[in-house]
Amino acid sequence: MTQSSRAPDVEAAMESLVSAWRRTWENENIETLLRTEAAILADMETFAVDWLRRRRESIEDVQRLVARTRERNDSAEFFAAQQEWVTAELRRVSADVEGFGRLVHEFATHQMAIMVPSAVPGPAAGGDKPEGTAAKK
Repeated sequence: MTQSSRAPDVEAAMESLVSAWRRTWENENIETLLRTEAAILADMETFAVDWLRRRRESIEDVQRLVARTRERNDSAEFFAAQQEWVTAELRRVSADVEGFGRLVHEFATHQMAIMVPSAVPGPAAGGDKPEGTAAKK
């Protein structure tokens, strides 16, 4: 006994796919979504560049700390060097946390603008934003 199976209707499947694409691209929210994604990526790029710069500064500070503590036998100088390093490191960590918080806030604002445009006042609600919106330090 053989079963006859129908060949898939490729033309109908393609037509359905093209129709779905048209509905997606003709949707007025697609432009807002694409602008939002571009802004979020720009904000992420700014955050990543700043974060990498701070990591490089951290390594340079550790190198200076090691050199300073090797050169000095004075315990007061040793503790002063450590205090300076800790202060600089805490400043960098603070900048990391602030930058990440800003990035999360921008992401949430953009998502809210897409989901509920009336809930976000001003340009975040779908206005033209070609670049990231996070404040740069």
